[in-house]
Formats: sequence, C-alpha cells, structure tokens
Amino acid sequence: MVVVMAPGATEDQIEGVVARVTDAGGEAFVSRGDERAIVGLIGDLDRFHGLNLRALPGVQEVVRISTPFKLVSRQH
Repeated sequence: MVVVMAPGATEDQIEGVVARVTDAGGEAFVSRGDERAIVGLIGDLDRFHGLNLRALPGVQEVVRISTPFKLVSRQH
C-alpha cells in the first residue's frame, strides 16, 4: 500500500502515519518529493485495513498496489 500525503503535510503528520504503521507491526518507507511525500507500507494488509489511515491528518489518499485474487482474475 502507498499513503499519499497532502501537499501541505507537516513532518509531524508524516511521522504520525509512520508510527501508526510500525505500531501495527508493519514497515514504512517515506519518499519525499518537491511538493508532497508518499509513505510505502510493507507488511500484512489485513493489519493496515483496521488502522483507518485515510482519517489521519495530512493524508490525501491511500492506494492499494497489489491486487487480491491474482490467479483467478481476468487481468492475469
């Protein structure tokens, strides 16, 4: 999963997302760009769904990268 932070997100807001993910047993990697930052999440997706990351301050969007049921989907 990738958490896209809002363009005006502060360091405290980014660290809040990282802290919530690490408390749930996952890993978070922050990539900072010119206008915004993204937080990449590594770990069990079921743990991340209960965190309600979209409601945290400074979060613009949460995007799931991997697709469930890859072997039975029409895309693959």
